[in-house]
Amino acid sequence: MYFLKREYETALTEFQKTLTVDPEDLDAHYNMMRCYRALKNPSLAAKSQKLYLRFKADESVDAITGIPRRGDPNVNRERQRIHEHTNSYEPPSNP
Repeated sequence: MYFLKREYETALTEFQKTLTVDPEDLDAHYNMMRCYRALKNPSLAAKSQKLYLRFKADESVDAITGIPRRGDPNVNRERQRIHEHTNSYEPPSNP
């Protein structure tokens, strides 16, 4: 919202908070790049753009990995940014 209100400095502060939790957050890097551009700071905009492009998923890889991921739900789950690992072990029941 701060970005939309053109409060770029405040927006940058909030995006920095996001990066303390997840340094690879794509949205934060992308929007920081936009804030720095609006603030006429090309060097920091370029740095944010570089980080955004570094962490962005390479969609061309989907042509190679798509078939195995569609065939195995466990493989596909690992590709997801947020996923849960579950333990399939079930203890024996006591009679």
